Amino acid sequence: MKTKISLVLMALFTCTNMIAQSADIEKYMKGTDVASIDNQLIYHDGKIGVSGSILTQGKSAQQSFISSIMFFAENIPSRNVIKKIDEQGNFFVIVMNIISESNFSKNGGRYNFRIGIMTTDNSIVYKVDEIKYVKQSGLLLSNTKEETFEKIFPNEKSLQTKNTLVKQEFTKGINDLIMKLSNHCINNSYPIINHWAEIKSEKVKIGMTTEECILSWGKPEKVNTTTTSSNVHEQWIYPNDSYLYFEDGILTTIQN
Repeated sequence: MKTKISLVLMALFTCTNMIAQSADIEKYMKGTDVASIDNQLIYHDGKIGVSGSILTQGKSAQQSFISSIMFFAENIPSRNVIKKIDEQGNFFVIVMNIISESNFSKNGGRYNFRIGIMTTDNSIVYKVDEIKYVKQSGLLLSNTKEETFEKIFPNEKSLQTKNTLVKQEFTKGINDLIMKLSNHCINNSYPIINHWAEIKSEKVKIGMTTEECILSWGKPEKVNTTTTSSNVHEQWIYPNDSYLYFEDGILTTIQN
């Protein structure tokens, strides 16, 4: 009897947890049904953002989810950019930036933003928000001044008429990012990811694949490869004298 009660409670807890996760995803991705035309900035519920979708030519939600998160993990060195992972809901959140190359700020700057990705069969839905422009100045560009896009563009009219260079530069950066993400997901396939618990706690474990280790620790600073007649051995070097050793793509030794 106790076993049956425990199983019922476990099933109830799992169901409740999944409902909570679904509610979190729904809350975050709210507004993505109002797609931005050509990734132009729009106001939605008092916030400025960009949203849209990518067709993935017959790929499953899981395949697109893994390809998408690997795109960011392989192209952004720091593991810290991945802020949320929900593998059951095929959803994750990245915080990243686009470097400004224009002259409207003497020393340039960058655009910080958050991007949420949710995948379904045949498509990837994305939402960009919390956009901030960071101006850099001073010796070694050590002084920064951060402004949210809601401050730069306080209403919809100003979003249409004010600081067009800022909008154009950010929109171009997002268009380039989405195009690269689309090409990557359509043209690349990855093995199934199994060690999500370790990945979300940023830990590595013997038996993990190279992809799983990248998701957990980020890209290594250096890779040393030894190829023999029967195996490929790799040494991945990380900061603070941490090393991972792989044989044919599987983690065999951890040294730190």
